[in-house]
Amino acid sequence: MRQREGKIEFYPANITTRFLKMSVLNSSPDRPWSMEEIRIEGPDGRQIKPVAARSRLVALKEEKIQENISHYYESRFSDLSDIVKYSFDRREEWMRQSREVPDLINKSNLPPWLKQQLINSAFTMFSNTVFTKDGRFAMQESPVSMRGALSTSDQRLAAHAYLTMFFPELDKRELNLFARCQDLVEPVADGRIPHFTGNINEIIGNPNVTSGVRDWPDLSCSYVMQVLKFYRWTGDRSFLQEHWQHVKRAMDWLESADFDGDAIPEGGSSFDYEPAGFGDSSYTAICYLGALKAAEEMARVVGDSVKQKQFQNRFNAVQKSAIQSLWNGKYFIKRYDRHTGKKNTDCFIAQLAGDWMSQLSGLGTIIPDDMRLAAVSEIIRRNVHYPSFALPPMEVSEDGTSATKSCYILQQEPYVAMEAIYTGFVDEGLALMKRIHDNTWSTNHNPWNECLWVDAQTGMRKGLVSYMTSPACWHILNALSGATLNLPDETLYLAPRLPSNMKELHIPLFFPTFWARLDYLPAEKKLTLEIIRVWDGSRGAISRIIGRKSPAPISLKKKFIIRKNETLDLSELFEQL
Repeated sequence: MRQREGKIEFYPANITTRFLKMSVLNSSPDRPWSMEEIRIEGPDGRQIKPVAARSRLVALKEEKIQENISHYYESRFSDLSDIVKYSFDRREEWMRQSREVPDLINKSNLPPWLKQQLINSAFTMFSNTVFTKDGRFAMQESPVSMRGALSTSDQRLAAHAYLTMFFPELDKRELNLFARCQDLVEPVADGRIPHFTGNINEIIGNPNVTSGVRDWPDLSCSYVMQVLKFYRWTGDRSFLQEHWQHVKRAMDWLESADFDGDAIPEGGSSFDYEPAGFGDSSYTAICYLGALKAAEEMARVVGDSVKQKQFQNRFNAVQKSAIQSLWNGKYFIKRYDRHTGKKNTDCFIAQLAGDWMSQLSGLGTIIPDDMRLAAVSEIIRRNVHYPSFALPPMEVSEDGTSATKSCYILQQEPYVAMEAIYTGFVDEGLALMKRIHDNTWSTNHNPWNECLWVDAQTGMRKGLVSYMTSPACWHILNALSGATLNLPDETLYLAPRLPSNMKELHIPLFFPTFWARLDYLPAEKKLTLEIIRVWDGSRGAISRIIGRKSPAPISLKKKFIIRKNETLDLSELFEQL
């Protein structure tokens, strides 16, 4: 096959084929293509059209069947005229509602660049989402670069912020899809959570597609931590009960993935800019600690004392092992192979990803405070402040040399910037967020096409455009406020932190069941939370508060019922929090 003057030709000319495989041999992020741009002519000269966008080929044993998956709105409307009428009648209401979140962000006292970053990053809800007529929901990893890959569990750890805050039902549907796909993994459904929930060009809701099933432990860790957080933020007990069996199986698989007997699972990971490394990874180890802490908490909630104790013991063993084999006195080194003694002593930028998620979920830090403080300090000194680079490189050697120019920029927002803020490095965290914003807007000039992979030295994009992890910046609201929620236990966590150039904090907080406005004025020792919206059918209360200075919950004198326009005034507890 060859291409000449934009026309695809086949040789020999009289070829007859039932199937055609096409491979892209030379492409770049700047020159994407799609099936809609390909034109193939049959032997009679007539054009053969690609498969319609609303249909796909499904592999089923040795047969090919065509399934019309349609769109979710087709389950409610019979034809286009119904949709037009429904939309026209509600146009003013929708316009008003569409302005609510941007208005709340713009009324905050966040810096203008951060407001811009937050509001813009919602573009993936329009460019990447798939919502079928029968209710399957998935997010395309990168509609251009990833050839239809759906959901992507490892990236979802950083990416899920916007879904959980504003579309919890869709968040729930995609997590449900992962649970379903766990049962379909081939050749054996061994409990691992797959990489993808399918491929838009093949099948939706089956992981057995190209790269859909991996040996990466972070995929299962990501799922387990998100299940716990979703339960805590929504109070959805039935969701937790439905997922508990899947969580246990995922945790069993993680335990089985420890091949060298040190309690830490081995395998690849999200950071596939290089071939899968050897031995234990600090990123995997600390993500596993986060999953064990989350699983232990879920076991407590469902009343499974045997599993609760098992996860607790495993957590202690993994933490001890990680410190012994990966801690060098300053940070957790990237890798160690206990069989050969081989080490990669680089300072890896995402080593504390699991700790960030643990704090976001209200489980607290999962490594000793002195080690976390030292590790964050070293990541900032070595990676974030790496001289002459536009963005932090993924790993820096002990002698201070960048080991790679690769930079997975969007994951650096929560795993580095927000972990830094939780640890007290607020200025440094926000400064990194600003660099990422400026790289998107000023260097690559396309804020509606944010990419994951850039060259750290120049800041120029390398690939994976229109990327699903763009909304990761929304976690910044929780990092600055220290806010998270355990709705079933009626517990609110608040620990606001200010950068040096701000004297007060006035920001919105978005949870699945309610929205609120936080006002933090240290000079006046004032801390209030005003409820500005409660979603229909949502009920909840706050009886306990946990702050930065209060390791144990502080009981309120009177239970606070979460209702619109009600204000929880915590000023009298200011010193305790």
